[in-house]
Amino acid sequence: MDWTSRHDYNSPDVWVRAINKIFNSHTPFRIRAFIVPDSLRDSKLEAYFPQVVGLGPLHHSRLELQLMHMHIYKLGVVRQIHPKFGQNSFGEFVRELKVKKVVPSVRDCYPRHLDAPDFHIAYIMAIDGLFLFVLLLHYYGIRNGSNNGILQNILGGFVNNEGMREGILRDTMMLENQIPMLDLLFQMLLGYCKEHSPLDVLEEYPASIALGYAHLLEFLYHLIILTEPPEPPEQRKLPEPVHPEMALPDLLSLAELLKGLVELPWSKLFNPSDKAPVEKEILIPTASKLCSVGVQFVCTNHVTATEFEVEGDPVSFKLPFIKLNANTEVIIRNLVAYEQISKLESESLVLTRFFEMMNGIIETEEDVKVLKYHGILRIESMKDDEVVKIFSGMSKSVRLANPPNIDKAIEEANKYYNGQLDVMIRKFIKKCLSPSRNIIRKFWAAFVLIILAYEVYCSVYGCASKCKKSN
Repeated sequence: MDWTSRHDYNSPDVWVRAINKIFNSHTPFRIRAFIVPDSLRDSKLEAYFPQVVGLGPLHHSRLELQLMHMHIYKLGVVRQIHPKFGQNSFGEFVRELKVKKVVPSVRDCYPRHLDAPDFHIAYIMAIDGLFLFVLLLHYYGIRNGSNNGILQNILGGFVNNEGMREGILRDTMMLENQIPMLDLLFQMLLGYCKEHSPLDVLEEYPASIALGYAHLLEFLYHLIILTEPPEPPEQRKLPEPVHPEMALPDLLSLAELLKGLVELPWSKLFNPSDKAPVEKEILIPTASKLCSVGVQFVCTNHVTATEFEVEGDPVSFKLPFIKLNANTEVIIRNLVAYEQISKLESESLVLTRFFEMMNGIIETEEDVKVLKYHGILRIESMKDDEVVKIFSGMSKSVRLANPPNIDKAIEEANKYYNGQLDVMIRKFIKKCLSPSRNIIRKFWAAFVLIILAYEVYCSVYGCASKCKKSN
């Protein structure tokens, strides 16, 4: 049974309680992005719906996943690990979660009402949280060279079965398959994200901020998108007494609040199934074409440092290092989906635009070879044509992206390429030949029609016999 309901949020009582809770809360309002819009999901369902293991209330109870042997395997892992947390029985462990008010926090993370009873949600979070905990612990051990035999025995099939391992890793990075981080260990989270991120991430990050993120994918997104670690929040001061002279600042604060409310992406919150607006494909020369006019690709340390430099010799196109393997497409698609759902209308979609640009740069296997040669791409257990397929499906977006640095790089690359003499000559010849080609095509089509008509006429009236009689 699926414990989520698409109709409960339309209930007046549920809606009123949810709105009252928002207005009575003193914590900043945040959009928790757990639901992928239909416009993205329809492009490739298997990239957004877990295929091997369901985590959290949205997919844990999907019947097709529970019938798979992976669900029994997950329960087996949890059965072995839960005694390490001090409870005599798993039921005690679940009750501990419920008593600590973990369930209300979980409910708050989801944009639609969960109609499952508290104990059902507590069981789901206990099972999936412990399973993810063991997974993170395993990868933390790999990164630090401290894996022991106990964990390997617990994980068993995961360690020995490559297909199962890759499937689980893909599913843990899907947006709808995230579970709230709550109290997962920070260093394990950081190690897991570094291991599986397709782009370089920050080496250091404040644990107090990291553990405040809604889920693993949100943490990975900020590790990629930020250029330096954020400052830990300072201790909040107690509110001062209100005086009459504070009326103007209060009004300004109210204006800021209203502005923030207007900027919220209401269309995505209340109508996620709307079709995405059509944006013209990015017209940027491919990697092989840019290389043919002397452009050298240079590896940079961050996606926001993407830049096309015409001042240097040779001309360079700075792109971030990208690591590609069998899990990359799913991770990229879900990072882009998270960005498109969570950002305000006034904010740029940096990852979305970057991968749209890469869709234009990589069109053939030759483009992949060029980027590999220049150290932009590192490919693990994949063929070049599979890499082309990954980037060819990255052009759909919920709204326009418009990050200035990437748009400028696209503009400069086009300007430089189209300004080359041999490129201008080719385009001029092509433009001049286009009308004559059309004339030749029309003439050839007319000629073929005349021949066909003549053959039909001869088959009916016998042209050859008439010629003989006239002789």
